[in-house]
Amino acid sequence: DLKKLRFQGRLEPVGRKDWGLVATVGATVVQPCVVTLAPVTSRIDAPVARTFIEIVPEYEEGSETQMPDDETTEALPRFLDLGDIMFEALAINVPLYPRAQDADLENTVFTEPGKDAMTDEQARPFAGLKSLRDKLENNDD
Repeated sequence: DLKKLRFQGRLEPVGRKDWGLVATVGATVVQPCVVTLAPVTSRIDAPVARTFIEIVPEYEEGSETQMPDDETTEALPRFLDLGDIMFEALAINVPLYPRAQDADLENTVFTEPGKDAMTDEQARPFAGLKSLRDKLENNDD
């Protein structure tokens, strides 16, 4: 759920043909907890900065290009939709894995009947080497 949403800032000309946007997106969102599915309320206050330039360097098709160092610079579109920029900034800043304050993921193991369950410790890449080392150390005694 989206309880509150605010997008506030300034769109100003930069030079003769370019535009600069400096803003803040603020929102209160409610998402299900990734562990318990209980509602988790999060507050978002994130800065937004974009520079829209009219002249973008042309690159030949098929040639290798590098991404610009400044990811806030974009080509100036024919129509500038600030709503799209607001929703993009909101989507980037919404928590990916919201967790309720008291939510704890317990260690749960599953296996076939009659077999020993594999733990997280055993699933680690070097767990097999550790058990082999322990066996070799015990055989020396």
